[in-house]
Formats: sequence, structure tokens, C-alpha cells
Amino acid sequence: MKIKDILDLRPSDLSETEALGITRLPDECLDGFIFFDLPKSDGGMHKFKRLKGHPALVVCQRDSEYNSGNYPIIYTDNARREYSIALCRYFGVDLSKTRLIGVTGTCGKTTTATLIYELGMSMGLKVGLIGTGKILINREIITEDSYSMTTPDPELLYPTLRRMQDMGCELIVMEASSHALALMKLEPLKFDIGIFTNLSEEHLDFHPDIEDYFNTKMRLLEKSKLSIISSSSEYGRLAHLRFSGKSLLVGKSDGCDMRYEACEYIGGGMSRLVIRRGDDTAQAISPLVGEFNAYNILCALSCMMALGYELSSLVPHLNSIRASGRMSVTERGGIRVIRDFAHTPDALLKLLEFANSICISGQNIITVFGCGGERDRLKRAKSLQIAASHSSFVVVTSDNPRGEGRAKILFDMLDTCEYKNLSIMLDREVAIKYAITRAVAGDTVIIAGKGDEKFINEGGALIPFSEDEIIARALLGKDGV
Repeated sequence: MKIKDILDLRPSDLSETEALGITRLPDECLDGFIFFDLPKSDGGMHKFKRLKGHPALVVCQRDSEYNSGNYPIIYTDNARREYSIALCRYFGVDLSKTRLIGVTGTCGKTTTATLIYELGMSMGLKVGLIGTGKILINREIITEDSYSMTTPDPELLYPTLRRMQDMGCELIVMEASSHALALMKLEPLKFDIGIFTNLSEEHLDFHPDIEDYFNTKMRLLEKSKLSIISSSSEYGRLAHLRFSGKSLLVGKSDGCDMRYEACEYIGGGMSRLVIRRGDDTAQAISPLVGEFNAYNILCALSCMMALGYELSSLVPHLNSIRASGRMSVTERGGIRVIRDFAHTPDALLKLLEFANSICISGQNIITVFGCGGERDRLKRAKSLQIAASHSSFVVVTSDNPRGEGRAKILFDMLDTCEYKNLSIMLDREVAIKYAITRAVAGDTVIIAGKGDEKFINEGGALIPFSEDEIIARALLGKDGV
């Protein structure tokens, strides 16, 4: 493809030059490529490395100190933006025949996106899903087991969208992280529907404050023809007030376009919802339990109805959609084990409030959780306070330490507070087994933080790890099997 068809900003004498590829990685820059010298995510500049080949053109941030030597060079005010646009054009992404759905929020992105994906499949559509930890086209997973991103980097995102386009996807559902929005990964895309699930304190190691975090999330709505906003958080209600475009509000109040009138746990890991949209009322049975999941279900149903489907045709399919990755409930021998991805203070609080709501006097809640490494340190002590105040007993453990030491994370969690009814077991498998062994009939064990992640990220390595397998073995052990 010619450079003039990829970049709006270009030296006039290079307009007819063919670009043989696009990269931001010096070791992958071959002869004839366009090389993008991108700033760091914190705004600073990388120390430029020698390129492997001789690029046709180098694109730099305007304040870059890079000296191009013998390479043609242009400067731009936003190299990340130009990089995403260039890749979109290079791979020929044209989604005019596809409905593109974006989902953003602190919590609920994966559940909501998976619900829409599954409902779309149930309606007979060809569907692509770009979600946390996996990318699917119809039922085929096209990412490696080690893939862990929420929104892929542009060099993976745009060829993936082209692949979905070529395979005839009629619906593409994408999780849009605040990092992706802030770093302009989605800049060339326009969404048919943008969904805002909720917002609470998170990623404040990346965003300067929660207002910046909120405003970044709002960018998805501004790129969407229609917005669906959950009223489950203060910031959701604020988003509805601020957004000037066409929007739908979902929740449990009378002022919502779609609302739930009842949400109850009926046992066996299932919940019952009564849903109302205008004059339409439907009852749904779903394995997605808790009020927080009721909001996710409403967002997904509203999305599918906006695409032209009837509530009555969608609700029956909820019974079998588990939205793997977030929550699962296992009951055996009178013991209930809830495994959930909750890893923020707000998500942990909602999870524990739900657990308390389905327990009766005398039944214990035993919570296993830890805090991830190289993430917002300020939430660590707050998370432990929430766990301790809403649990009968807490087992503090590790959760993806990454490059931080387990003990250092633990000290941040404990801070200067002293807690009773607490054990520390830094081996997560040992902690889970201990909690389940300690439980008796009627008790609930909460295992929070990882969901169905298949690895522990520690010291630069991905160590295979399955909580579902550990839970199953521990419960069988209690039966003496």
C-alpha cells in the first residue's frame, strides 16, 4: 500500500512510495516499513534504539529528540493516534456492514460483552468477541492461552478486525479499557452502540485522578451512535446527565428505559429476574447471580433490543449463558463456593454484600483474596478493610504479584491495622484449600480476584493455575473421595 493511502501527514516526495509494513518495535522494523516512535504511556519518550532495517519513513512525536539520521522523518502532535489510524487503513478495516459494540466500565465489561456475544450467537449471527484474556470469532478462540489483555494493542487489534470482517462477522463486541481509550488505540473506530457499565476507583496508578478516569471512559460514548448506561454507580448516573447524544438508561428505578423489578437468588447457583421494558415484562432465570449481574444483563438485553430483537426471544437464552471469566457458584455438601473476578474495593464490597444477603444467622462467610502487584497500592488496605468487615474469616493470599514481592504487597494490605479472624497464606492454592477445609455445611467461601484466569503472573513468568480445579479437588476431599 502506498504511503499516501496510509498517512495524511507525509513528505510529498514519498506519496507514491510503497509501505511494506508498519511497526513501533525497532527490532521488527524491516526495509521499507513505516516506523512509529511512540511516547511511553506516561507521556515520556523512549530512548531510541537502532532500527533493524531501513524504514521508508519514521513518524515521531513532535517533542521527540530522535535524530533520524538517513531516514525520512515527519513529526506529529499525536503519534499514537496516527499509529492506530495507519494500521486501520493498512489492513483495510471497513466495518460498514458490521455492527460494532463497545463496552467500558470498571467492572462488568467481560460479563456484559460475553452476554451480548452469546445472545448474538443464539440469534444465529456471526459474532466476533474481543474480550479480556481471549478473542473469539464465532466459537473459535484465536488467541494464545497466555493472552491477557482487555483491549489489544493496535498491531493486533486491526488485523483481528480485518479477519472478523473477512469471515463475515455481522456483530463485533469489544471491551474498551480506559488505557486503550487514553492511548488512542480505538481512534479510527466508530461504534454503533457504546455501553457504560459502572465506574469506581481503579487504575489511579495510570490516571491522575478519578475525574480523568471517568472522562476517559466517556470517550467511548462520544464515539457511539447510541449509548447504553447503567445506573448502578454514581458515575453512571453522571454519564447519563453529561452525555448529549442518544442514550438509554438501565437499572432498577422507575426512570430507567429498562429496569429489573425483582432479583433473587433461588439456589443452585441460579437467580431469578423480573425485567420490564415499557409495557413488556419478562422473567429470566440466570446463573449470573447478584444485583451487579442484573445490571450487566440489562445492558446486554438493551443492546440486543436496540439491534432489533424482541425481549421475549432473548430472555429464554439467559438460562444457559454463564459468561465464563467472572463468577461461578458451586454448591456441594451444603457448602457454597463463589469464585469471582472482583479485585477492586467496590467490586469486592458488592460481592460480599450479595454473599451476606443469601446467608442466614449462624452461617459463616470465609473470604480468600489478595491484591495484584504493580497496580494501585492505595486500594490494598481499603480492600482488606472491606473483606474483614463483611466476612466471618479472611484468608489473605497472593494474586498476580507480577514484579512485586508477595510480602511487600501484604504489608501494604495490612498497613497499620490489626485484624482478628484472619490468616495469611501467600500460596494461593494452599489458601483456597484451607478456606474450603475450614467451611462447614451452610457456610459460603468467597474466592475473589482471578475469576477463570489460567495463570499466575509472577516474576515475569506465567504459571499455570486453575481455581476451578483446585475448588473441585478441595470439595471432593471434604467428601472423603
